[in-house]
Formats: sequence, structure tokens, C-alpha cells
Amino acid sequence: MLVGLYPLRKRRAGVMQVKRWGQLDALRQQLGESRWLLCVDLEATCDDYPADLNEAARNAHVLEVQRDEMETIEIGIGLLDVQLEYRIVDHFGQFVWPLLRPTLTEFCTGLTGISQSDVDTAKRFAEVQDQLGEWLRPRNTEGWRCAVAAAAVCARCRSPRAATRRR
Repeated sequence: MLVGLYPLRKRRAGVMQVKRWGQLDALRQQLGESRWLLCVDLEATCDDYPADLNEAARNAHVLEVQRDEMETIEIGIGLLDVQLEYRIVDHFGQFVWPLLRPTLTEFCTGLTGISQSDVDTAKRFAEVQDQLGEWLRPRNTEGWRCAVAAAAVCARCRSPRAATRRR
């Protein structure tokens, strides 16, 4: 599984364009002889400090969504065929209704592009998980290897910080 496919960028429908060849080479080594690559993008509830706060005010400010209370609000998955130059052959996407903080912060909607109405009409995580299981079932995922490459993007400066680890 790949979380946040940073080294590749969508160029045109179904085709990915390589942005960072070194990261793609590392990914190829991890995949070995695997045929499929599952690219997973998760969005979560979030909040940030107002930009105009000094350090003392930041220490006193309480975020509406604490880091340990973040919940998944969107699951996006692309299935790529490694043998066909990473062509996108299928995709899955669903919004998820957050239980702890069902009202999105202004920061969250601005960062993710997800609207309040998107999550208001979404299903709970367990239902989306079932839909994902149904989507994966015909793909016979038994024996698939799992390699995780987390690509974090700093909310403040929008710069990517990629880290890769093996599972």
C-alpha cells in the first residue's frame, strides 16, 4: 500500500508523470516483482493556529481539533498496473462522516477542499470500510506485499516531506 504517492503526479487521465526519479527507483525496489500498486490518499479533520498569534497567544489558544482527535474524512485509492508503466486501472473514493468533530474547521476545508456538505452526507467509517472491502474482493489481494511510503505535506509551507518504511 502506498500512502500519498508523492513521486508521481497526474498528467492526463490514467497516466502518471514521474516527478522524482530517485523516489520512483526506491519504490520499484520495494515492489520487486509485484504487478499492482495501491495508492492510498487519506484526508482527516484538522485545525491550525491563526497566523497572527504570537507564541504566548499560541500557547493559550485551544485548537478545535487536537492532533490525537483527527479523523479520516476522505479515502481515495488508485490501483496502478506496474507492468503498464503505472497506468491507473481503477479507483475508489468515498467521504467519511467524522464522529468526534462532525463540523469541519475553516482551516480543514481550506486545506483539503472538502466541504461540510461532503461529510454531512457521507457514511460512517465502518460502512466505507465495508465498501472498500467489496471493492478489493475481486482483486484477490491475498499475498500482496505492503510497502508504505508516507508523504507528509507541511500545512504551513505546503512543502513535502517524504519518508518510506517497509511493513
